[in-house]
Amino acid sequence: MNNNNLTVFTVTEYDENDDYKRAQTYVSNLGTFKTREAAEAAAAQAYTDRYLEAGMNEESEWYGVEARINAAKEWNEMHAKDNSPSTTAVLEFFAKYGDGLWEPEFINETTYRVEISKSVVL
Repeated sequence: MNNNNLTVFTVTEYDENDDYKRAQTYVSNLGTFKTREAAEAAAAQAYTDRYLEAGMNEESEWYGVEARINAAKEWNEMHAKDNSPSTTAVLEFFAKYGDGLWEPEFINETTYRVEISKSVVL
């Protein structure tokens, strides 16, 4: 193996919209990074931005939707303890609740996700 190879981590965002007969998937490259830590930070920020834009941290908004209420409570508790929780804590939160947060109307599959892929540049 050549020592001049460079390992990079690409962060990709998938936003799927199942509109009955017109399902669409939007894919965005959020960046390519030299370290896994930097890629994880970008992924955590993307999830956080999406979560807050949707107002999902407001417990009162999700009356009767137990998974989302529990997620909002945990999110708010996590931020009450530490105004800037670790990247690991944020990613673990979305790994735990991700499927229930963005559950689509017609299909049983998440409608939003962020993935990190590893590549070797020769």
